[in-house]
Amino acid sequence: MESGTCGETTHLLDDTLTDLPASPDLLVSLNSPKSNSNPIVEYRLYTSRWYVLFVFVLLAASQLCLWNTFGPIADTAKIVLGWTDSDIALITSWGCTTFVLSAFFYSWLMDVKGLKVAVTLGAACLFVGTGIRCLPIPLAYIKWVMHLGQIVIGFAGPVMMAAPALLSATWFPPHQRITSTAIAASASYLGPAVAYLICPAFVGEVHPSNNSTLYDVDDIDPVVKQHHVDEINTLMYVEFGVMALLFLCVLIYFPAKPQTPPSPSAHDDRHDFKPGLLILVKNIHFWLPALCYSISNGVFYAWQSQLVLIFKDAQSVGQGTSGWIGFYANIAGVIGAITFGRLIDHIGPHGKIKSILIILVICCIGLALWFGILCLGAINFNIASLYISCITFGFCINAMVPLYFEMTIEGMYPVAEGIITGFMTWIMNLVCLTVLLILMFPSIGVSWMNWAALGGVSVGLPLLLCYKEEYNRLSLDAYNRLE
Repeated sequence: MESGTCGETTHLLDDTLTDLPASPDLLVSLNSPKSNSNPIVEYRLYTSRWYVLFVFVLLAASQLCLWNTFGPIADTAKIVLGWTDSDIALITSWGCTTFVLSAFFYSWLMDVKGLKVAVTLGAACLFVGTGIRCLPIPLAYIKWVMHLGQIVIGFAGPVMMAAPALLSATWFPPHQRITSTAIAASASYLGPAVAYLICPAFVGEVHPSNNSTLYDVDDIDPVVKQHHVDEINTLMYVEFGVMALLFLCVLIYFPAKPQTPPSPSAHDDRHDFKPGLLILVKNIHFWLPALCYSISNGVFYAWQSQLVLIFKDAQSVGQGTSGWIGFYANIAGVIGAITFGRLIDHIGPHGKIKSILIILVICCIGLALWFGILCLGAINFNIASLYISCITFGFCINAMVPLYFEMTIEGMYPVAEGIITGFMTWIMNLVCLTVLLILMFPSIGVSWMNWAALGGVSVGLPLLLCYKEEYNRLSLDAYNRLE
């Protein structure tokens, strides 16, 4: 047993899972090419699993917060730094670009070297990237330093977004697996939420003086301009300090796995990286849920990063109000993911994940249509309706993420969790990057993004209806329990 941890023997499965099919024939079909000659008959839980989960959530949330640093303060950055909408879109797009470039490397790293090496490398990228953004350089060159810092920070993205399901499978028993995946995955929305709260708190809005307009950059008082530049620098220093502390936590203690696995499937071997990846590429049972997740969430993340510009363009909603809407929408997403994850763990996931996902997709379609019409002005606009539509939309779409992960992993087992979620998040970031690159054309504007969000969630409905659920990993755990 690990030093400093408390071990306890755990049941292999909750009683609600005994209705799963668990025949010897099914077990043979689920075993990986490398069978274990001496299977472990006792499985243990360690209280240190909650520490590992907590540190990972902080790292993942921080990475997404750093990715979204400049979205909530877009108006101020455009004035005091002389940036344009295209600059904001480009600096935001680095997170997706670096993800697309490095996702398969991190999937391989998690599969071959384990969780500890991948998370440590990701934490190092966050530490170095935030440090680069603090370099004391003239204002004329600050744009390039910020871009470089965001690029390095972006290389931490794949492990922070793809590792939740692997962490859950490695450390948690079947009856806690979806809940732990939901908690870890919810960091993807907690991070942007914190950015919408923290960034405007450090960097205030620039208020026009005399007869100048908000975007008369040359008319800004030099003293006022320097004040806001100092605010941006202070934000950079604070974010660097937080990353230094978290990196230290990982270096001190972040084990790759417990000494004793929590379930039979955690002990069972998986396909190697290349064969596993080829299985995913060729299997329609991977592509259906993967495209549902990737298209809807890829467009959503791009839409969310531009909320300040979208709402200002549509109804002249200020930077502060847009920030609070983004914050509450992401906090609602955290609540939604954990709520539905715990609910499915409690009632048992067999045959239920798809049905819940269909309900959530239908809700997302209605909510996306509502705020799209609000911004268009086709119905009476009011701030309360904008808050309600965006917050409930964030609740529903983010609640689906851990469910998509777990449903796809169950269907594609024994392909490794890191390979599956790594591929899914790679596709999602490719979609997000495509949307952000479109925004770099100066004349295209941002009003179309509301309808892109509607289209993104609508695509998922027919794909989900065509998907047939399979619970291969749970069936293995259930069979071992019955034996």
